[in-house]
Amino acid sequence: DYKSIPIIAVTAYSNKKDKDDFHKYGITHYMLKPFMMNDMRELIEEIFQSWIREQENKLDKKTPVGPGVFF
Repeated sequence: DYKSIPIIAVTAYSNKKDKDDFHKYGITHYMLKPFMMNDMRELIEEIFQSWIREQENKLDKKTPVGPGVFF
């Protein structure tokens, strides 16, 4: 599912219409220019942590049937 792939826009545009357009075109995150590399690192870390939590939630919802078998 491509819609779950994070896309980060690096842009100088920051008004409400631009943010709405980003979302409409599938951009999941954005950073305003200029930015510090540490800010980009933190955003990527946040995206990965969110993905990890989603995976953990999926595992929690599975019901064990036997050793290593889930439904």
